[in-house]
Amino acid sequence: MGGSYVIAFLLFLYPTTLNSSGKEYKYKGQPKWSWQQKQFKKQNKKIYVTCRLKLQKTHKGRMACIYEGANKTYELEFTDTFVGCPRQYKCLHNPNSKEPSIDDVLDSLRQQMKKGK
Repeated sequence: MGGSYVIAFLLFLYPTTLNSSGKEYKYKGQPKWSWQQKQFKKQNKKIYVTCRLKLQKTHKGRMACIYEGANKTYELEFTDTFVGCPRQYKCLHNPNSKEPSIDDVLDSLRQQMKKGK
C-alpha cells in the first residue's frame, strides 16, 4: 500500500507540460513567391457581388431597373415590361460608383428617339 503512494507521488512530480516550439516567420524584404502564386497574382480576376433591386420604372414597354450591391455598387438594366426585374442578380463589383438616375437615362432615350425621327 505504501508503494502505491510513492508511485503516485513520483507521477505527480513528473513534468507533464509540453513545450511547443512554434515560431513565427517574418519576411525580410519581399516574400519569395512560388511560380503558381505569381501566376495567380497576375490574373485580373473579376469580382461579382449580389445586387438587389432598388428602383424600377417603365417607359414605352421597357422597364429600367436599378440595382445596389456591396460597397455602393450600382447597376442599371433594361428589360421588357412583361419580363420584369429580377429581385437580385450577380453584378460586377464596382465600389463607390455613382447611382444612375432613371429619369436622366429615360430623358436621354427620349432625345435619341426624337433625333432618330
